[in-house]
Amino acid sequence: MSRATPPRRRGFALMIVLATMLLAASAIVVVLDRQGTQNLAVRRELNGYMEHHGSKGIEEALSAWSASLVGLNLQDLVAQDPHIVDLNLPTGHMISLTLSDGQGTLLTNYTSLQNNEPAAAQAMLSILETSVGANASAYTREAGPLPVSIHVAPAEVLQAAAAYIVGDGERSAGLAAALIRLQERGGVTSTDVINLASSEGLSPEQRQRLTLVVTDRPLLWNMRVEMYTPQSATRAPELVSVYVGLMKVNAEQNGRASILSFRPLPPDDVQ
Repeated sequence: MSRATPPRRRGFALMIVLATMLLAASAIVVVLDRQGTQNLAVRRELNGYMEHHGSKGIEEALSAWSASLVGLNLQDLVAQDPHIVDLNLPTGHMISLTLSDGQGTLLTNYTSLQNNEPAAAQAMLSILETSVGANASAYTREAGPLPVSIHVAPAEVLQAAAAYIVGDGERSAGLAAALIRLQERGGVTSTDVINLASSEGLSPEQRQRLTLVVTDRPLLWNMRVEMYTPQSATRAPELVSVYVGLMKVNAEQNGRASILSFRPLPPDDVQ
């Protein structure tokens, strides 16, 4: 498997920090590779070691590195290339980070919400549950901001948002259809959302509701971190560990970035 050469994005000076944190675990992988060990039990033992000793180091390094993303237009960066960075370790191992929009579902944890946000969240969830029944959990999340991302929200979520904005009925169906068309067109901007509000004849209160529950600038991102074995003349890099999580990155220059969750995938799920 061939990967791009050195990282193209800013803020990658923490490569050395990450390399130091993972050096011991990587050395084990090198020894196993040199011995040609393919035994599944050994591989599971290695992955277990990485889960306990490598996960925290990777999370801490990525948490510090993520500060470099504050103030950037991350939506545009990910749209251009979701593969954010490759970190090449001294051992030859590689860490690959990919981001994707994680704000397409409805929020169910209201502890961080303010003012009328909890009422809006509860109203949309109630509408969604009426619409999809027992499948509602497939369209929800427990972390992040209230608004749903217009870039990735499923039709069911946009329909719930539309019903909250203008009330259930024919107008709701029309607004939901307009939101879906805008999503399908792609490259949605704040101006597009404002123009949609005008074309749909939304009242000032309904416009406020629209901006409250729908956004074109998501702050929540799904993380996928992959670790690969070194490449050699006789052996291609092999995926040995995968970590997944959620990262929140505020858009303001004085904002902050934080990792909300981070965990290794079970060895049997690594592929």
